[in-house]
This record gives sequence, structure tokens and C-alpha cells, in this order.
Amino acid sequence: MHDAKSRPVGVRRNLTSVPLLACLAAVLACGLACSPLVAQEPPRPGSNEDRAVRSMNADGNVSDAALYRDYYRYYAYQIAAINQQVEGRTKTVDNGERSARRFINGLRDTKPGSAARKALQGYILEWMPQMASGSYAEFDDVAPHGRVMAMMVVAQINETDSPVKPSPDAVPVLLEAIDGKQYDFDGVRAAALYGIVRHAEAGIDDAQAAKVFEKLAALATQTDPPPGRDDRIHSFLRARAVDGLAAMGVTEKVPSATDLAKALSTTLAAESSRGIALRCAAAAAIGQQNWNGKSDVDFKDVGLKLANLAIAVTNAASSTEELQSRLHSVDLALTGGEDNEDRGIDAAAQGDSKEYVDGLIEQFNLLYDAAFHPSMPGGEIQLAKAESAKLADWLIK
Repeated sequence: MHDAKSRPVGVRRNLTSVPLLACLAAVLACGLACSPLVAQEPPRPGSNEDRAVRSMNADGNVSDAALYRDYYRYYAYQIAAINQQVEGRTKTVDNGERSARRFINGLRDTKPGSAARKALQGYILEWMPQMASGSYAEFDDVAPHGRVMAMMVVAQINETDSPVKPSPDAVPVLLEAIDGKQYDFDGVRAAALYGIVRHAEAGIDDAQAAKVFEKLAALATQTDPPPGRDDRIHSFLRARAVDGLAAMGVTEKVPSATDLAKALSTTLAAESSRGIALRCAAAAAIGQQNWNGKSDVDFKDVGLKLANLAIAVTNAASSTEELQSRLHSVDLALTGGEDNEDRGIDAAAQGDSKEYVDGLIEQFNLLYDAAFHPSMPGGEIQLAKAESAKLADWLIK
């Protein structure tokens, strides 16, 4: 049997990065229908205006405020006009993503703290939240795709670009979008969570950490979806909240080890089979943390929930790859995985909790080994189920 600190790696997944396509997947799952409207398109910037704006971005000075604002107002309009009928056009406007990149690239072309960056960021924070809530300029029903694009622009505002430090000015908008009534579209909420995870990975300002943690913990532990939300979309959003909690990590301030452990272990609690992927994300998040010295965390309770998750994973497995990947998440929570002796609950548990966790890991190793059994290709699931039954018996004893 392999040692707990040198076990098979299995299938690793990046649990703390959600690209744009994942947010758009949430949009597609909700549908893209929109009522066409007629609106007047602003004048398209010509090459002279384009050169002037590029020059102002490079210099950092807005020498022509009206031209600068009108230039970006045109591209904001293009985002809002996705799938809309526009006066004078025979086709619907569908280049919202390219227009959104005008804003992101414009920010990257400006100097941090410059007048140009402040002006452009101001436009984004003025226009994009309106658009993400569904109303902008003449449009009273911005298409779902445009709404997500708008929130993705807010999510990618940086205060500095090297090293990357997302702008704290965007955090209030992102937090409001997670559950604000005006942002009544789950694709927008997914984009906002993408932004919050970016902030958490870079480091949340102390002044904002408590509010960020409160929102993420509330969503991660929200078992039942709100009215009108599909179970799969709800699990997807909860998993993104778990990613944010994992990125915030154990701190001496916010979140405390106790609060973080409570949020993640609550997410681990038994749910129906539809919640297994989410629970595995919570397990992996536990395994990413250094819990040493955090004696106020009930590691025995966390271990019990991890054992129940391992059993649920095995019983619900539809493929060997899925089984291995999900058990790997449980392994991370228990042991921290390879070369991470200070991670996982085994490194931090003490006294009776330590004895319980050590016994649990011994039993779990048998299940984990069965899932990676080299001489039983195709039979790993049946072997694992046999060991899973033994683990269940151990828990009863």
C-alpha cells in the first residue's frame, strides 16, 4: 500500500480558475432569446479617432475628453446591441466580445493611475453595470450575451498589470451582481464570480475581505436553488463560490480558520448525487489550506464528512477516470497530497481527532488503492465499491 504522502496523482483539475467560456456556458444553459428593438447607433469611430485614443492611452492624458468618451461609448453600444435590430442595419449586431476587448485592451494600454485609466475605468463602472442589469441607452432588454460581456469587462479591471492586481473599485459591483435583484440572470452572476475569484487569487483588500467572505460563504452553503434556477446552474455557481473561498484561504483576519472550515465543511455535507462535483470542489479547497495550529477546527467532523463523500463518490462513479479524479479531491483534503506535508487535515489534527483521522486515512488508502489498481483495468469501480462498503462499516464502528 502506498504511503499517504506519496500516493498516485490521479486526474488533477484546476479548481480556482474559471475562463470566459465557462461563464458563457452558464448563459447558453439559460437561453439566449431576446426581444429585438430598434435603436440609433452612434457614429463609428474612424481611423483618426482610433489613433487619437491610442495616443491618449499611451500618454495617459485625456487631451480631448469628448472624443475619448464618444469613442468608448460606441463600443459600449456594440455590446448592448448584441442580437438587437439597429436602425439602418440589415443584420443584428453580433461583435460584442470584440467590443468588450476594446475596453480591456484600452485599460492595459494605459498607465496605472493615469488620467486615461481613471477615465476609462469610470466609463466601465458607469455603463457596464447598467448593461449587465439589462438596460442601457435605448435598450430596455439587453441580450443575455451582452449582459455577460458587460460584467466580464468589470471583472477584468486591474489597478496594476504587472504584477496583476485587480482594482478594488470593481468589488462592490461584483458583489452586488452575485445576488442583487437587478442582476436577475445567472450568466451575469457567473461572470461576477469569475471576477471575485480573480480578486481572491490576487489578494482581497482587508477593508473588503469580510463582505467578500460573507457573500461567498452564503452562496457556497446555499443548498436549495432560488426559484427559477436550474439545479445544475446552482451547483456551478456554488462551486465558483468555493473556488473563491479556497483562494482567500486561512488568514489571521478574514476569513478565520473556524469560519472557513465551517463554510467548506457545510458544503461537504451530504446532498443528492447532483452535488458530488461541488462537494469534491469543497474537499479540494480544504486540502489547499494550511490548518496547522488551528485547534478550534473540528477535524473529526470534517473527516467524517470526507469519508461520507468518498463513499458517495464511489457509489455514483460512472467511469474510472471520474472515480479517480473525485477520490483525489478527498485525498487532498485528508493528506494535502504529494509534497504538501503542511496541508490537509492530517497535518493539523491533534489528540482524539488525530487518532480518528489517522484511522480514517488508513481505511481510505484501501479504497484509493482500489481505484488505481494497476492489474484490474476496467474493474477498478467494483474493487472500489467493495472497499467503500468496508469504509462504511468502519464509520459505524
